[in-house]
Amino acid sequence: PEQARLLRRYTRHVALAYDADAPGLKSTFRAGDELLRQGASVSVVTLPPGEDPDTLVRTGGAEAFQALLGEAVDVFERKIQLVERKGLLRTLEGRREALDRLLPTIRAAQDPITRELYISRAAERSGVAKEVLEQEVGRQEARGHAGTGARGHGESDARGHGGTGPREYYGSEEEGGVPAAPPPPDVPVERTLVHLLLAQPELVARARDAVAATEFRHPYYREVTEALYAGAEQPASAPARALWAELAAEPLVEQHPEDVLVACASWMLDRRATERRAEIDRLMDLAPPEEKARLLREKQELAAAGERRYGRKAFKAQREPRY
Repeated sequence: PEQARLLRRYTRHVALAYDADAPGLKSTFRAGDELLRQGASVSVVTLPPGEDPDTLVRTGGAEAFQALLGEAVDVFERKIQLVERKGLLRTLEGRREALDRLLPTIRAAQDPITRELYISRAAERSGVAKEVLEQEVGRQEARGHAGTGARGHGESDARGHGGTGPREYYGSEEEGGVPAAPPPPDVPVERTLVHLLLAQPELVARARDAVAATEFRHPYYREVTEALYAGAEQPASAPARALWAELAAEPLVEQHPEDVLVACASWMLDRRATERRAEIDRLMDLAPPEEKARLLREKQELAAAGERRYGRKAFKAQREPRY
């Protein structure tokens, strides 16, 4: 923020020329948003793959860099290029994800004309009404002010917002963006289920039929589960092997392991369904009438599946299994 404030004192327009790889794009959009918060106009210079400003000038001279500088595009337009290249604007779910990537930059723009232009451009490319986007930006800002407390103006709460609001994305064009949020934390239910399977391998086949290894959010629990499902002696990575050894050494205290297996698997499946229902609620704001009907049917089917797993009363309570 301090560097952005200093730059803004000397110029209104800043051209960013980071590397074109994933870390470079992450730095580009992070710096771009901070400069927008200071009222600057920000453009992005796209360097050739494998080049940075130093190597470009040393091999091609100042003329090579000046030529690329003349082709620089606005930072928001650069984000639009990336989401379009990934094909996110072709589907309803993709448009929602694309807007989640674009909205932080709209929100960062403090110049009212720049913000208006960004909203108009996002509405044009996504097909979402300007009024809806303006309301969404306003809701995000209200959440940001409520959650930042003593943090500085405009500081992103993406690292600790507890899952509310859109995440910022960065990344290479091929990757289509990498979420800036940290990896998922340890999940007690996942640990309990992996511990159970290590202690009672005869339950592995039943677990494999009940819940896929991809349902595990923690990468090491997922890797251990994949190894168990495949009948491997150990996982491939050292951290997963250490986790395997740690859990295998712990005594099993559950008196009804099969019930614990069912409870853990059901909770993990319901976790995904709950997230999908929340996503459907967000998509409903953008969907045309016929798409809303399809989304509503999907939401009802998810609710019915949850009731079948838990029973109506337990499903509505949505409690984590107890051991």
